[in-house]
Amino acid sequence: MVPYKSMQNTFANYELIQGIVHITIVNPMVITLHIAKTIVADRLKFQNEKPFPIVFFIQNVTGIEKEAHHFLIYSGYHHVKAVAFIANQPQINFLTKIHLQTDFQHQNHAVFHNIQQALTFLNSF
Repeated sequence: MVPYKSMQNTFANYELIQGIVHITIVNPMVITLHIAKTIVADRLKFQNEKPFPIVFFIQNVTGIEKEAHHFLIYSGYHHVKAVAFIANQPQINFLTKIHLQTDFQHQNHAVFHNIQQALTFLNSF
């Protein structure tokens, strides 16, 4: 396994660090269907279609469109062992909790406020 690699697109930065994919939304934005599809497609390419645990830094997400939300729930978790969302803002915590409680089938997920707790959670997968 490659110990470190990285990639960036218009919307997100992807890093593989010690077997965990780190995804960071690079600028404040509302996630549209186009953005969601781009992030997922690039993540799959970055992972070479292999499953990994993911830490997803969503501090720059200011909202999510309904179509994007549904796409992420039903199609966004392919090749994901587990996902830890990192959120600092109260509205993002709220959006994440709604996402995780709405028609969500992936069981290995959690929301954290700091990276150390998230990595501890993900290292069990």
